[in-house]
Amino acid sequence: MLTKKYMEIYSNAAHMVEVFRQDKGTDIDWPEWCYLPVAASYAIISEVCEDMRIASPDIGNLAAILNWRPTKGVYRFDPELLESLWNVELDRGLPMDLFFQRLPAWCCYIDLEGLPPAEDRGLYGFFIYLESDAKTGGREIRLTMVFHLDDPEPQMMTIPFHADAGQTVGDMLKGAVDYTLAHSPWAKSPSGANLEEEAHLYYPLFSLGLYLCSVERDIMGPPKQRKVRKAKNPKKQKRQLPVEYRVGSAIGSAIRRARATGGGITGTGTKKSPHIRRAHYHLYWTGKGRSVPSVKFIPPVPVNIGDEPVVPIVRMVK
Repeated sequence: MLTKKYMEIYSNAAHMVEVFRQDKGTDIDWPEWCYLPVAASYAIISEVCEDMRIASPDIGNLAAILNWRPTKGVYRFDPELLESLWNVELDRGLPMDLFFQRLPAWCCYIDLEGLPPAEDRGLYGFFIYLESDAKTGGREIRLTMVFHLDDPEPQMMTIPFHADAGQTVGDMLKGAVDYTLAHSPWAKSPSGANLEEEAHLYYPLFSLGLYLCSVERDIMGPPKQRKVRKAKNPKKQKRQLPVEYRVGSAIGSAIRRARATGGGITGTGTKKSPHIRRAHYHLYWTGKGRSVPSVKFIPPVPVNIGDEPVVPIVRMVK
């Protein structure tokens, strides 16, 4: 497993994480929504590698693993919900603050195995985590892809997305796609023919992350008793196993029922025309002065088909 490989290469990482976390709030500090800044990952790697130009790809990858290890959440979506979220058109008005307020953990791993568009790209899944720049305090959302190319051996690659205050998800993604198309070394070569398609892969990945931040997210958590793996050496600390979350079990069943009634998925439709209204995100504002953004995922809904509308089941994840 890649996480084990990285922790073996950087064997002092777990100890250094404890040191950095103990120092938080003294000489150094960062927001609570960030478990450990990427600067800490840089410091850990620089103790092992003399040439940071060679090791630079490991900085974001190790940061993802270190931010994921406290909770070790693996989020597996119902296939129907996964497909719906993959094809959702993100409203450009959705604020980036949603991720910093509602992401259920410092870092989440979203499993994509079995999803054809992801498998076609050799993408197993991705980590999504939040970064606070140690120098500027700037916010970032980082996606660390776990993928394979010709060799089935998994690899990792981290892509940072700057999340300026007041910025929307749509504007951020458009800027990221434009930058990728303009600055990628493959942009002007024959091998870059599919570059625009690959750059637009950011949209469905953020759609999946956004669902985890929605107010009526359908997530079934694990039992309260966390499983641990007994260490062979009694002096070593027991290792906590990854925790699996089932996402969208109720919504996925409802989507299947809606599609079984017949009718195509459309954007609107008329009163005389049975159809399934396309899935989308709905933004609304709450709190004092309606200043707190919230987002709700509206799954495909049957209209004039004689079936009941899809009602998600909400389960609290502790």
